[in-house]
Amino acid sequence: METILLDGTNLTPELLLRLSQGNCTLDLTAEAWEKVRRAREVVDDILKNNVVAYGINTGFGFFADKIINESELEQLQVNLIRSHCAGVGAPLSVERTRMLLALRVNVLCKGHSGIR
Repeated sequence: METILLDGTNLTPELLLRLSQGNCTLDLTAEAWEKVRRAREVVDDILKNNVVAYGINTGFGFFADKIINESELEQLQVNLIRSHCAGVGAPLSVERTRMLLALRVNVLCKGHSGIR
């Protein structure tokens, strides 16, 4: 099976359509993996040094000034995902879901989010 490598800039409509069909896999280039790793180190340093940083160890929006205890940080991330996973209408097709996930991976592999 072919593997399509993303670097955050190379996802074209043609690649997106190929990924939607499920006949190939997706991975990141070595450079993209390195960007993700470095961005995650920033988040880990923030947490290790008890620096207050929006959305990492604070609430969001109106609750941005609420500092979250270290023991509750994992639940904060779970709650964030849950708050974004509501929708209306018919579920998306498998092909469109694959496309949306590929688009999200493409953005995240730019190394600006601190994911791991």
